[in-house]
Amino acid sequence: MLKKIILFTLISAFISCTSGPDFSVLTESEIERSLIDISVGNIDNLIEEEHFLKAVQLILSVDEDSPDYSQLNERLPMLLSEMDRILVESVEKKSFREALKYYTSFASLDLTDTFNDFKWEDLQYEYVNELFSDGADSAAVAYFNDNLEYGNLTPEQLDQLEDHFLKTENKGALADLFDYYLKNSLNAKADTIRLLNEPSSIERMIKGTVTVWVNKGIKIENGMGYPDRVIGSGFFIDQRGYILTNYHVISSEVDPEYEGFSRLYIKLSDDNDERIPAKVIGWDREFDIALLKAEVDPEYIFSVAKTYEPQLGDKIFAIGSPGGLKNTMTSGSVSSLSRQLLPLGDTLQIDVPINPGNSGGPLLNSKGEVIGIIFAGIEQFEGVNFAIPVSDVKVSLPDLYKGGDIRHPWLGCGLFERSGKLEVLYVLPGSPAFQIGLKKGDIIQKLNGIEYSSIAEIQRALLKYDPETLVKLEWADKNKNYSAIASLDERPHNPMGTALKKDAVDNLFVPFFGMEVERIRGRGNKNVLYSLKDVYPGLIADESGLSVGDTLLLRKWVIDEENKVLIIQIIMKSRKAGFIESAVQLGTYISKGFLF
Repeated sequence: MLKKIILFTLISAFISCTSGPDFSVLTESEIERSLIDISVGNIDNLIEEEHFLKAVQLILSVDEDSPDYSQLNERLPMLLSEMDRILVESVEKKSFREALKYYTSFASLDLTDTFNDFKWEDLQYEYVNELFSDGADSAAVAYFNDNLEYGNLTPEQLDQLEDHFLKTENKGALADLFDYYLKNSLNAKADTIRLLNEPSSIERMIKGTVTVWVNKGIKIENGMGYPDRVIGSGFFIDQRGYILTNYHVISSEVDPEYEGFSRLYIKLSDDNDERIPAKVIGWDREFDIALLKAEVDPEYIFSVAKTYEPQLGDKIFAIGSPGGLKNTMTSGSVSSLSRQLLPLGDTLQIDVPINPGNSGGPLLNSKGEVIGIIFAGIEQFEGVNFAIPVSDVKVSLPDLYKGGDIRHPWLGCGLFERSGKLEVLYVLPGSPAFQIGLKKGDIIQKLNGIEYSSIAEIQRALLKYDPETLVKLEWADKNKNYSAIASLDERPHNPMGTALKKDAVDNLFVPFFGMEVERIRGRGNKNVLYSLKDVYPGLIADESGLSVGDTLLLRKWVIDEENKVLIIQIIMKSRKAGFIESAVQLGTYISKGFLF
């Protein structure tokens, strides 16, 4: 909703923009020929560069009638042997994240029965220990909560886990473990009981929050100089001074396109106005999250909720620094679920009173656990604010601690929920989805053997894997069921910008505007006449009153690079309006993301 309001204002004021490249019309065969290379030479190049998993995917997608089929399949035993070698070496080096990637890939190929020495749960538990050893305490807890159960651990592992939780003073994790002990008549350590008995008052929680302050020097307006600064909020998540906040608050620190002055500080919750230098460790543009570190000893550490299934009306709380006013706590409730405002994931709509400066602050439940991160509000509408849910925060934590610019995995297709099914809306040429033969209109059935009923669910499942991991996808069209193995690619930061460079104009009406068109006459992307074949409910074309059977004359196809929007000007003849001609201008963000 926030993006729609901004975009409406932008387009309403739009008079003229610098036109982007005049894209020529590509044929499907030209696209496929230029973006898929399943040749012996290309496979051998991938093997030489040690892209073994991608080579496996391409070989498995070769048609049996291909002249290279036998020659390529002869390489599979060697590739599987290399995968096995890397898995064994990863375990020996205690690089368990890498081991999990290759074990998952073997599982997708249904080949894990050959492993007697490795078990999935043991590798996951060792990865938790690896994260604790690396000092990524909150990431270790988040990964454990999402992937493992106390009941599957040995007494020795439970004891080791309790020691980890005590050392890091993670009260939320200790409370979950203590509940398990009570249900199973087990005894917790004295230090666990002592720490859980310490009160978590509002005053103490406020001491776990900070004001994030980015000094961007002096801004000149009308010949006058003004301090240019960005103010946000953040909160401590472990003892070593790690802080979560929003990416957009600190973007000038890490954005390669920003060329100005930028210095990052935090201010603690006490009355001291001292600015403490901080640095950005990792950042996730898609989820608008960043991990900072400051050389301070936190007085309070927030625990990330183990699970949170939001319900309308849930009582929630926020702590932040609206307008730079520290130590502000507000309360409210969950107003709506599953708002898609970020390139990835869903967001929570909340009515907790927030203002500029709250961005990056914690959203809490009645237990004081973090259930989200505040990231946006609409100034024109009081009580319309948004938060990133904890489920998406937890997915990013291990990579945030690892550091740098996070890159997520993807298949390269967009999905649409229709009649309780996940329908393929669009497939990007050259993507893994394109390479395995997924097409618009197909219905996704399973990912790695599990059925999913919503885009958010299948997206979160996919995001748990690393790029290059092999996954098994099952889908169907009107006539047949299919399955294939795909090697995940890294998701581009601007997927739709990539689509503009790789695909034919006619195909882009679906992902950008939610309408499928058929060209009647014309060339290129100007003065082209189209017939409207399909309109997706709830998307831009539908909301603009377009319907199947309408004809559209595309007059302009304009890319506004500065504002990152695509704008089309069309003359349409609508059945609903008695085929009277009317001029319409539609716009959408180029930075919008694929959903899968």
